Amino acid sequence: MIAVLIHGMLVIPICKAIDPKAVDYFESVRPNGGSSPLKLAMARGLMLSLAGIRAALFAFTGGVMLVGADSAGAVTTFQKSLFTSIDRSACKTVRSHPDGNAYLCPGLDGFAIYLAEGDDRTFVASGADPDKSRAAQQTLKAFNTPFLHSTHRAIIEWRFTIREKRKVPFAMIVRYFTQMDGRKGEVLVVTRIAGKEACHVGYVDALANANAIVLARRIADERARTFDCQKEPSVEGERGKSPL
Repeated sequence: MIAVLIHGMLVIPICKAIDPKAVDYFESVRPNGGSSPLKLAMARGLMLSLAGIRAALFAFTGGVMLVGADSAGAVTTFQKSLFTSIDRSACKTVRSHPDGNAYLCPGLDGFAIYLAEGDDRTFVASGADPDKSRAAQQTLKAFNTPFLHSTHRAIIEWRFTIREKRKVPFAMIVRYFTQMDGRKGEVLVVTRIAGKEACHVGYVDALANANAIVLARRIADERARTFDCQKEPSVEGERGKSPL
C-alpha cells in the first residue's frame, strides 16, 4: 500500500513535471476519465520511453527500481526483487555425507539453487553449474544456517533484470542465522550470479544495521555485476552484533 501511495503521490507528479508529454500519456490511460492516480500509477503503460524521465527518475518502492528506457527508446528494463523459498522436500539430493548433504533446489525461472551443509555451516550458490562455482565453497566462519529455527524452508531474494521477457538474476541475498561462542546473530549474504560464475560479494550484519536490507540491495545493484570473483567479499556497514 505504501508503494502504491508513493507512486500515486510522487511518481506521477514528477513525470508530468519532467516532460509535459507525460500528461497526455497519463490521461490516455485513464479509463472513461475516472481512474484514480493510484490506479494509473500501476498501469502497464507506466513504462514510459521518455528520455527526460529516464535521465531524471529513479523510483525505489518496496525493493523495486525503475531503470527506464535507453536513449533510443528501446525496451524498458526493470531491476527489482523477487522472493523464492528453499524447501528441502522439493530438492534433489546430489550428495550424501554423514557431515551434511548437498542438494539442487528449484530457484528463479530455471536457475537452480545449490545447497550444501557441512560442519554446521551452509553453502548456497546459483547460476549455471552452481555446484562448481566459488560460491559453492564459500560460507561464513561462524556456524550458520539459512533455515530459521531448524525449519526446512529458507528465503532467497533475487535481484534481476528482464531480458527478452525473461527474468535474469544477477545477484541473490540470503539471510544466514549465525552462532558462535554463545552469541547469535543474522547476516545478509550478497552473492553474484553471472553465467557459470557465482561468488560472495559482501556481508551485512543485519542486527547492527537498521537499514540492512537496503544496504544489501545496494551492494547487489552497484557491485555484483562487475565484482571480481577472485577477490574476497567484504563486510559493509556497521558490525559487531552478529557473529560472522
